[in-house]
Amino acid sequence: MIGSFTTALFKEGAPVLIGLFFMSIGAQIQLRTALPSLEKGVVILRTRW
Repeated sequence: MIGSFTTALFKEGAPVLIGLFFMSIGAQIQLRTALPSLEKGVVILRTRW
């Protein structure tokens, strides 16, 4: 399949986690600062379903 790790972000499975990892490393996002945003995103996603 043609694509990169950013393409894998929109698919299912382990490549999603690898893509997120590489994207956060490239953007120099620290886990401590990204955690509140991730928590809000999970809450919003759960309320929509």
